[in-house]
Amino acid sequence: MVSHQLPDIHYQGPSLDVPEPPDDLPYARFWDYYNREVLRLNGVALEPNALIDVLASPKSDPILRAAAAHTAGADGAGAAVPALRETLEGTDDLTAVEAAYALVRLGDEQGKAALVAAVGRPVELELAPLFAAGYLAQLGDPRGFPVVVRALDGDAPAARMVACKQLHFFIPFHGWRQSNGDIVDVAGAFERALAHSDSALHWQALFQLRETSDPAFIELVRRYAVRAPDPALARMAQSILDRVR
Repeated sequence: MVSHQLPDIHYQGPSLDVPEPPDDLPYARFWDYYNREVLRLNGVALEPNALIDVLASPKSDPILRAAAAHTAGADGAGAAVPALRETLEGTDDLTAVEAAYALVRLGDEQGKAALVAAVGRPVELELAPLFAAGYLAQLGDPRGFPVVVRALDGDAPAARMVACKQLHFFIPFHGWRQSNGDIVDVAGAFERALAHSDSALHWQALFQLRETSDPAFIELVRRYAVRAPDPALARMAQSILDRVR
């Protein structure tokens, strides 16, 4: 645990200093890696019983409970299903979303309904709808794309970044027509991220685009490479173009 000091406030929070992932780690596996490392950093074993203990304890930090829920799903810890169902009813929205995704990964469709419900909550007030949108996309359901776009175009920096991190999962749905007639324009969303004044969004977008060879996305990387605001960003864009030659 790490000690955090704010004016008149002192509390112990979990360490989040996760090591850089391996270069060959697929982007879709990043959150599995991240949550396991958060648990390791904070002395939580990855065995099912240890994950269940974290989920079941009301004293557990919400960040660790969310990491335990995610890891239970990623590692196929079926014994955690009862604890995950209990977690769905908790007060921490992000932990509930992680529990919902874990349940779906463990074959319990109760989690899918919880993810759909989470996408409908106000993204202006919490980050959980964005994670739920990304998880639904990984499950083959792109209905959360408008939520991601709204946050990406919004004024909250944290929400913009979390929204940007979900774009990779919508790439397979680029060009789909939604039930309301709107087109899922994932390339357009990436382009707006690459044009934003926050260069951290540029890094995040390019990091995700390393794994695609779709011409629609490669063309926007090509356009970006000649106007990148930083030489390192230009080199990263060029490395994507070199890969698909």
